[in-house]
Formats: sequence, structure tokens, C-alpha cells
Amino acid sequence: MSQSQPHICVVIPVLNDAPLLRTCLHALAKQTLPATRIIVVDNGSTDNIREVTEAAIHRGLPLSVIQEPKKGIPFAAARGYDAALRLAAGPVPAHCPSGLSSSSLGTPPTPRLIILRCDADSTPAPTWIERHCRTLQAQAERGSRRIIAVTGVPQFPTRPGWLGRAIGAAYIGSYQLSCGSALGHPALYGSNFAMDGALWAQARERVHLSKWVHDDYDLSFQVLPGQTIAVDWGSAMPVSWRAAVTPRRVARQVVQTFVTLGYNWRVENPGERLRSRMRELGRMESR
Repeated sequence: MSQSQPHICVVIPVLNDAPLLRTCLHALAKQTLPATRIIVVDNGSTDNIREVTEAAIHRGLPLSVIQEPKKGIPFAAARGYDAALRLAAGPVPAHCPSGLSSSSLGTPPTPRLIILRCDADSTPAPTWIERHCRTLQAQAERGSRRIIAVTGVPQFPTRPGWLGRAIGAAYIGSYQLSCGSALGHPALYGSNFAMDGALWAQARERVHLSKWVHDDYDLSFQVLPGQTIAVDWGSAMPVSWRAAVTPRRVARQVVQTFVTLGYNWRVENPGERLRSRMRELGRMESR
């Protein structure tokens, strides 16, 4: 890889979703811009995930599988992002232990690192990686604020397909309206986003690792004044209905959202957060 090209890592937390993961990995194998490394974080699966991942490795997919024994997406996602940072400094073996030395982590070296995130029930379009990477590279700044991440929308399985895209856009629209208003910028959607590795490098010591935290919303709170998140409404990720219609999942997400707000408002209340961003925006525009 030349120094002008970024490291591109895809992180997929998974728990007992081997059939869905198989479909996801097949889709990632068909990308117009291949990933440098796909990092599957096994959060304690008891199904045939090893068979699925070993078959993908045998087909030549640049895949690493790491273990995260602490149950919960926040722990699994963080483990994967840490592995991506480490990859930027050196190779990650195909099967490695869960323990990663924090001393080897930090600000990603050049070339820059782009970390993409999806879930096992995601089926990325062939241009998914390329589209997000182009957005991050071509829109380094929007106005005076640096775009540090880009997030897409879900596409739910319906016939006709446009209906699933419309429902997905409405789903994310309500999420952005309610949750984004507390941020001062858009929020990340965990099944479809990409971030500059610098975001995780600055956030990894500040995120709140708990199974009761909404991990992508919590990560969104770690965006600094002078940075922002872009929403790509044209990047639609086919996903299952389960996160949107399963009563237990919906209830848990609501609780996680309020817990996440509580954690982050103790660090910086909403008024302070919005004022700090307005001050920084004014300072940058006055240069």
C-alpha cells in the first residue's frame, strides 16, 4: 500500500449470527474498493461462526477474528476499533487473543486509517466502502468544520425496495432529529458508518463501556468542537427488521439512549456543548 492510500478496516461485532455473517462477508468480498482488513469481533458465539470465518479466510478474504469475552456491543465494537488502530501500526494475525496492549495504540500513523462499521445482519452494496471513503477524503471540511465521520441509513427488507429505503430514511430521520439535537451535529448509525481513525484515537479513553450504553450514540458525543459528522442519505444499508420492530430490542435501545445521555451530560451539559461548538465555529470562521 502506498503512503497516499489509507488503511481501510471494517469492524463487525457478532454474537450467534453465523448465517447472517456469511451473507455479510460475501458482500464485503465484492467491494469495488476492498478493505485492507475485515475485523470480526466474536462476542462469545456458540454457533458455527468459526466455520463461516475460516471459509471466508480460505477464499482469500483479508479477515481477522478476535474474541471479546465481555458481553455487549460496546465492548465488542471497542475491541474491533482498537484492533484497527493496531493494524495501522502493524499486522493483526488471523486469529489473535482478546488482549491488546493499550501502549501500542494511539493516534493512527500515516497513511490515515478509515474504520467502517456494520453489523452481521448488514448486506453492504458493492460500492459501500468506496462511497464512504470518498466522502471522508473529498469532504475533509464542511464549512469550517472537519468531517471526522460519515453515517448512512438503513434499508429494510420490503417489496418494492423503495419502500424499505423510505422507511429506513424516516427511521434515521427521527433518530437524527431526537438524538442529534443533543449533540449539535448528526449522530452515528452503528450499522452503516465510517470514521477517520483519529476519531477513535481521541475517543477510546472517553467512551463509556457498559452494556447499557448506546455505543454509536456515545461515540458521537466524543466528536470535538470544530469536527462534525456527515449524513449520506444515499448510502442505504440493507439490514434486518429486528432492531426496529423487536419490542425487547426497541425498549433496550430507549433505555440505552437515556443512560448514554446521562453519562455524557455529566461531562458536559447540553447548553455547554452547544455553546462550545458555536464558539469554535465562530473562531474558525474569523480566521
